[in-house]
Amino acid sequence: MKTSRQAIYSLILANLIPLAGVLFFDWDLFTILVLYWLENGVIGCYTLFKILMARQPNEGSTRSLLAQKGGMVPFFIVHYGLFWLVHGVLVTLLFAPDGMMSWHGIIKGEVDVSRTMVVALISLFASHGLSFWRNFIGREEYLGISPVVQMMQPYGRVVVLHIAVLVGGFFVTLLGTPLVALICLILFKTVLDLWTHTKAHRHLQPSRKRPPGR
Repeated sequence: MKTSRQAIYSLILANLIPLAGVLFFDWDLFTILVLYWLENGVIGCYTLFKILMARQPNEGSTRSLLAQKGGMVPFFIVHYGLFWLVHGVLVTLLFAPDGMMSWHGIIKGEVDVSRTMVVALISLFASHGLSFWRNFIGREEYLGISPVVQMMQPYGRVVVLHIAVLVGGFFVTLLGTPLVALICLILFKTVLDLWTHTKAHRHLQPSRKRPPGR
């Protein structure tokens, strides 16, 4: 099953915003990596909704779907939240000009958070939201996936993306963060994002049998 064209177009558009930031708003490597880190948080938020909506019983489980989800949701929040937090700390320690003081300055209001970054974050919510609406709901992917499978799904995509982005970040740093290197990093992440997105949705077929009660 292919993902919708609208979802793919919105994904490309959201990924082009960092390119605009580099070309027109003097974004540096740290700003780009922070945006990619925030995208992990956006993916986590939508995954919570997907876990709650998943209608396929977990294989081998005798518990009701409601009971399964009741245990998985808090576990995912803690586990994925810690994963996300550690990744943010690594990005800060490895790439921020002033280390953790960069976040201290943002929290204190001493560092300006550009409107472009806010627009970029909103665009990420919109892009992933469109995919959620068009694919997960519109194509009824929620009927063919269990809560536990859905809970594990974002990890593969996030790990692949951000290992690649971190490695790319090191290469950009070694080159002195020239404009061309930053652009190549953004384009590389965009292509990888499209690949992981289409791969994740390719195997999700809507269930032909309606769950009991529908």
